[in-house]
This record gives sequence, structure tokens and C-alpha cells, in this order.
Amino acid sequence: MRVLLAMAVAWGAMGQGKRPTFEVASVKRSTGNGPADPNPRVSGSRVEMHNIRVATAVIYAYHLAGGAMTTSYQLAGNLQMPDGWEVYDIDAMAPGPPRDDDLRLMFQALLEERFKLKYHWESRELLAYDLTVAKNGPKLKPGDPNRKGAWNRRLAEREPGVSRLVGPGSIEDLVWALSARLESPVRNLTGLAGGWYEFDVPFARDITVTTPVPDLVTAVEQDLGLKLKRTRGPVQVLVVDRVERPTEN
Repeated sequence: MRVLLAMAVAWGAMGQGKRPTFEVASVKRSTGNGPADPNPRVSGSRVEMHNIRVATAVIYAYHLAGGAMTTSYQLAGNLQMPDGWEVYDIDAMAPGPPRDDDLRLMFQALLEERFKLKYHWESRELLAYDLTVAKNGPKLKPGDPNRKGAWNRRLAEREPGVSRLVGPGSIEDLVWALSARLESPVRNLTGLAGGWYEFDVPFARDITVTTPVPDLVTAVEQDLGLKLKRTRGPVQVLVVDRVERPTEN
């Protein structure tokens, strides 16, 4: 788990020192009923993130891994906001079209200034998985490199009780998606890197519902020739000490 630990320490270090900031930013309670933005929408220098909870912005800003929009195995502490102040719209202007790394730093600064976010990092022993090559070798289908960017980390649902991991993507994309679904760190020990593959792995989303497909761990081994083994290891976790209702503007 040393890789995950090192990555998390690096993410925490990003919050130190001088960081880029938004030129101007508006934070308001959301009044819309539309879908939430899991990541900022960027058009030139304009940055928008609508219908989000504070946890969503924290997970994006500090590049936390695993889980859903408002949960991550790397996030702990109390992010409860007063009733009526749970969901926000953020509209901001960056100093020029921002790179993703700089944009995350801008959201860090916004959260710490406007929401008075206080936090610390600590190491916790968590359930994790090692991803290895199964006994009979990998069963990966080469993907079209021209379709890069089409990986669907959201789990496509086509029939009741069944979800799918859908590519194309890299092994790193697969590891990220597995980590999100399992809500645990996944370490890539396959020795595979740099490739581009087509993934379409159906699996039972709910073990209490009878489906024609197996659970995720079994499906990954059967369809991809890769094996997930449960383990435990130290992971850096961002613990929220304090967060406050922002002043709207």
C-alpha cells in the first residue's frame, strides 16, 4: 500500500505553499433540480460546478479516490451543513484556461477561504484489494486508441440488479473504477501498464437480487482474467475538522 500512501501524501502537500486562486468566485445555495456536477465544467476561463454538496467539492479539490460523488474512503469527519444549505452552485473565473491540477488547487483555496474548511491528514488501516493476473492469464481485448476519453467510470445500468464496467480505457482507469465501486483502495500488481483496452464487464450490483451474472470480484476474474484479493494496508485519509456555511455572493 506504499504507493497509495505516497500518492495521498502528495495530494495533501498540494495544499501547502502558494496556490493559484480564482479571480472571482460566486458561491450560492442551489435552487436548481438538475443533475449534480461531479467535476467542474470549464469553458475558457469560466468554471462552473452546480448542484453539489461540500463533500463533492472536497473530493474533487483534494483528488480523493474511490467511492461516489459525496463519499470516498479517503474522506472522514463531519461535513454536515445547516438545513437548507446542503447544496451549492459555484461559478468562478480563473486567470486563463486552467489545467486540471491548477483547478484543483483553486478549489482548495476556495473551500478553505469561503467554507472555512479545516482538515488534517492521518494514516488509517483500511480494507484494500490487490489486483493481479489470474492463473490462466489476462483476457483483455485491445481497444481503439482513437476512442480515448470515452471511459465510463459511472456504472452503466442496463438491467435490474446488474451494472457494467464499460471502456475503452487503461488499466489505471479500470483500477480507479474498481476502487470507486468497492469503496476501497485497489493496488495494481498486474505488471500491466500503458495499454488501451475495451472493457464491458457485467456484474451483480446487489447481492440480495438474483441476477444471471456474478459479483464484481468473480466477474473481473472470469471476463478479464484478473484477480482481486482482499488485504489491508495504511492509507492517508483527509479528516475534516471544521467546515462552515459560506457567505453567499
